[in-house]
Amino acid sequence: MEISADILKGCRSGKRASQEQLYRLLTPRLFPVCLRFASSRSEAEDYMQESWIRIFQKIPDFRSEGSFEGWARRITVTTCLEDLRRRNVLTDTTADLPALTLSEDSTAISGISAAELIALIQTLPAGYRTIFNLYVMEEFTHEEIALRLGISEGTSKSQLARARQLLRDKITHLHREAKPQHTPK
Repeated sequence: MEISADILKGCRSGKRASQEQLYRLLTPRLFPVCLRFASSRSEAEDYMQESWIRIFQKIPDFRSEGSFEGWARRITVTTCLEDLRRRNVLTDTTADLPALTLSEDSTAISGISAAELIALIQTLPAGYRTIFNLYVMEEFTHEEIALRLGISEGTSKSQLARARQLLRDKITHLHREAKPQHTPK
C-alpha cells in the first residue's frame, strides 16, 4: 500500500485529519506486529500507541526513500524491542526447558487459524517470542538479531530452535484437543 504524498504532507503539518487517515490506513497492518511481540492484547495496544506517538514525532525525518509503511513498521518493531529490553525480559532462558524432542505431528499447523497461531506465539517466553518474530516474521538474520538484542548469534539460533519446538508442541497439543475422542463401546 502506498501512502499518498498529500497524507504525509498533512501529517508533517500536524493536520489531525491527515493523521487520522494515516492511522486508519496503517493500524490494521502494524497492530499484528505488536500482537506478535506482546504477551497480551493490552500490551500490544500499548505498543501500538507508543509506536504511533513515535511515528508522528519522526514523520518529518521520513525522506521518501522506500515505502512509508516499511519505515513505520521498523519504528513499530523498535518500539516493541525497546520495551522488552527495558523490562529485561530478553534473557536466555534455554536452561529452563527440557531437551528438544521431535514433534509427533508437524502437519497440525494446517488446521489452525492465524488468530490461534498469534495466540500461541504470545504464550512463548518473551525472549523466544522476540527472536521468533524477528527471524521468521521480520526476516532479520541471526547476526542482526544478535546486534539488536545484545546477545550472541548462538543464543539467537538456540532460542529460535526452542521457540519453534515449543510452538510445534503447542500446535500438536491444540490439534489433539480439537480431534473428536472416540470412546470404546
